[in-house]
Amino acid sequence: MSYIGDFPEDFATVSILFTTHAASGAAVAPSSGFEAADVKIYKNGSAAEKTSTNGLTMTSPFDSITGLHCLVIDTSNDTGDVGFWVAGAQYTVVLSPDETVDGLAVAKVIGTFGLALAPVFARVGAPAGASVSADVAAVKAVLPAALVSGRIDASVGAMAANVMTAAAAAADLTTELQSGLATAAAIAALNNLSAAQVNAEVDTAIADAALATAANLATVAGYLDTEIAAILADTNELQTDWANGGRLDLILDARASQASVDDLPTNAELAAALGSADDAVLAQVALVKAKTDNLPDDPADQSLVVAATDAVMSRLGAPAGASLSADIAAVKTDTAAVKSKTDSLTFTVAGKVDANITHVNETAVTGTGETGNEWGPA
Repeated sequence: MSYIGDFPEDFATVSILFTTHAASGAAVAPSSGFEAADVKIYKNGSAAEKTSTNGLTMTSPFDSITGLHCLVIDTSNDTGDVGFWVAGAQYTVVLSPDETVDGLAVAKVIGTFGLALAPVFARVGAPAGASVSADVAAVKAVLPAALVSGRIDASVGAMAANVMTAAAAAADLTTELQSGLATAAAIAALNNLSAAQVNAEVDTAIADAALATAANLATVAGYLDTEIAAILADTNELQTDWANGGRLDLILDARASQASVDDLPTNAELAAALGSADDAVLAQVALVKAKTDNLPDDPADQSLVVAATDAVMSRLGAPAGASLSADIAAVKTDTAAVKSKTDSLTFTVAGKVDANITHVNETAVTGTGETGNEWGPA
């Protein structure tokens, strides 16, 4: 057996020459030429041999010399034996043919060799101007001082997506995650907190977050002042003390149906505009009332009034120089005129005159004054 040497990984021509001899020592050819299948190759002393003849070339006899043979091994050919040829491994080549030599079965180690671990710079070449010692020192500086259980102990700054799997997680990972989450008991306890406790927790959170600073409070106060002023301005426009039991929803409906709410007169404007008119109307009503107060609750028929008038005139006698019949006719005419006016009056409330108002200070108005149909400019 001979050690052939160390070869680079993927070396294509590892050549092994060997001979066969008779019992007398003379060179002798086998019963037939050797083949690639007559060779077994083992790695690192393992019984797991190369399973295929890919990459093996046997020449028997070699150079037409009796008893001389040549085996060429291509370690770059991994077909059928992936992972068999690796740098740093040692290989033993054994001849175990189905042929015989000098009539005898043979088995013989014909050679050993290795695939060396080539230096990095021997493979790629050193960069121009580079110092090997400096590069080695730089690499050494970024490597950990020692391994932990045969592994590099390092902090992970980032991970690729979908790298963390259930198989890669520790058995107690779920327990560790759950220990930082709120438990059912803790959530139930929160649900049972009183208002005072909630306020205390909120105050604590605000204090922790440093939210309640003077500047922040001033900003909030200013915002609230602005918003409250805007709301107050709107609510001041609503009349909440409406006559005849008016409701806010009806008021808003009425306001929404008008082309311009701002054109409506205010109470003060109506009072100023209608003050003198009200006085004149009331004065006239007072005069009418003074007259109608003298009327009976059930006014007499016109003929009765005429008869009563005739009786009065007959007692008083005709005034000097006057025509009794003419006076009576004038009284009748006036009485008929007064009655036509009073007949059109209704008295649903004692001592008060009911009337439909269609104009105020020569301004036409609509509505009856009832809830949902309030007076307003036409």
